[in-house]
Amino acid sequence: MNKFRSTLLFALFVYAVLSVALYETANALAIKRQTPNCGELKITSPKAGQTCKKGDEITVEVSCGSSGVTKIASLDIYSPKGAIKFAWSGSLPCTGGKASQKLKLDIPDGADVKYGTGSDATGFMIRAWGAVGDNGPHCTAMSDQFHIDDTKTSSKKKKNS
Repeated sequence: MNKFRSTLLFALFVYAVLSVALYETANALAIKRQTPNCGELKITSPKAGQTCKKGDEITVEVSCGSSGVTKIASLDIYSPKGAIKFAWSGSLPCTGGKASQKLKLDIPDGADVKYGTGSDATGFMIRAWGAVGDNGPHCTAMSDQFHIDDTKTSSKKKKNS
C-alpha cells in the first residue's frame, strides 16, 4: 500500500509540474504573439520635405510591415512644438500590410505654420496610432517632416468682383 501511495504521489507531482510547464509555455507564446515590432510601423507618405497647402486633402500612407498592427486607429498632425490637431480617428485595417487614409490639413487659425526659413525651416509630421488587436498593445509612428504653406488652397480663392 505504501508503494502504491508513493507511486500515486509521484504521478501527481509529475502531472503538476507538467501542467505548470505547459501553462507557462502557452502563456509565453501568447505574450510573444501580442508583442508588436513597433519599429516596422512606418508612414511612407507624406514624403520628407513635401510642401502642401493649408486646407489641402492629402493621402497618408502607412506601411504596417511585420509590426503586428492590424488597424490604424488615429492620425494626428504634429509640429516640432507638439500636437496641432487630432485629425482623424476610426478603424482603418492594414490590408496587405498597408493602409491609406485621406486627411484634410485643416490647421486651426492661430497655429503657427512657419518655423524658420530656408535650410533652417522645420516642418510638420503626421502621427499614426496603430492597434495590435482590440486591447493592444499599440504602436505609434511619426512621418518625416513635411511643410505646410499657410496660403489657402486654390479651391478656396475669392472671386474677383
